[in-house]
Amino acid sequence: MDCRNAQLLFSDAEHGRLDADVMAERQRHLAACTPCSRVTERERELTQVLDRRLPSYPAPLALKLQLETRWLMASEPSRSRPPWRAIFGPVTIAATLALALAVGFRLGQRTTRADSGGKTSMAMEAVNDHLRLLDGETPLQVLASDLHQVKPWFAGKLDFAPPLSFKGDSDYPLVGGEVSRFLEQRVAHFVFARRLHKISLFVLPVRGGSSAGEREPVLGNRPALADISRGFAVVGWQSGEFAYLLVSDVNPADLLDLGQRIQSAR
Repeated sequence: MDCRNAQLLFSDAEHGRLDADVMAERQRHLAACTPCSRVTERERELTQVLDRRLPSYPAPLALKLQLETRWLMASEPSRSRPPWRAIFGPVTIAATLALALAVGFRLGQRTTRADSGGKTSMAMEAVNDHLRLLDGETPLQVLASDLHQVKPWFAGKLDFAPPLSFKGDSDYPLVGGEVSRFLEQRVAHFVFARRLHKISLFVLPVRGGSSAGEREPVLGNRPALADISRGFAVVGWQSGEFAYLLVSDVNPADLLDLGQRIQSAR
């Protein structure tokens, strides 16, 4: 592991989102690299200061209910713990059902709009897969800043070779990659960085009759803003038989800039 990746993984390491092998590799690097060790310590001190000084706000009811549901599903049943319904009561259960109906209605609207063009469904899927990466549900399977190490790793794991020539640069360094399940097909998922932000690039073939290819053309042939969902911007374009989707919480102008660099790389 090099210094750049060790520092970019600070947040994931502090929040326990790295798998054991990557965490151990990072710890070995920090033990041997004094500058990175100092940077990590400064970042940790800054985080502690911000935790103490920044104002805190109560969590929304929907988030509390979601966390409670996850906690109950993950924990073992206990006889001493009162049932979920007894804790929250009929009023909260009714509120939860109303919230679920409202969310389902809005998702239904988004799906209807997606059926007319295809962009929205792809954007939503891109954001969902990017969130899985940020949450640590799908840790990077190959961690390398060299494109010649990342691209060969996909051989035998996909039924296509991802046509990517952009190697990353000082503004958008390459972090690694993984195989993701995107719209019911296995696709190449590259990860770049912008300062401390992560940027996902999904490369997938556009095939007739597949989920991604039923409504061709799905995207234009130049990088353009496809959607903004939950604070994440999605930039997409289509080149030949492949679609490219970038997603991140960085400024959309940065995603457009990265998209142009990827498309112009040879």
